[in-house]
Amino acid sequence: MSAAVGGLAARDAGDERPLSAERPRGVAARRPGREPDELTAWLRGPRERGQGRQRLANLLLRRLAARAAVRRVILENLQAEERLDADARKLLLDHAKEIRGSSADYRQLLGKVREKLARDRGFIL
Repeated sequence: MSAAVGGLAARDAGDERPLSAERPRGVAARRPGREPDELTAWLRGPRERGQGRQRLANLLLRRLAARAAVRRVILENLQAEERLDADARKLLLDHAKEIRGSSADYRQLLGKVREKLARDRGFIL
């Protein structure tokens, strides 16, 4: 039986195990209330030769694929927004004489045209 005394493990006189036998070698102490992350959970699986490395490689590939997919979606969204801006500016340039003759503010008109084009195309700004 062991009891904690002053942060150190105290043992009964009959316990002959060395202090290092408390935890198997290579196993880190686990903090209470903390769940292992996905990587640790995968690496703790069956330990056949090379299987841990293969699991790690598969996990990293999945994460890289997900990151690439997110990057591609963001890039496509930015490109669509740039096309929307270009179309709004072109539309305003086509009506530049009318805009100059009126008291309309170019920035406000650009914002309104962008919103209208986005709504028409099903695009969320």
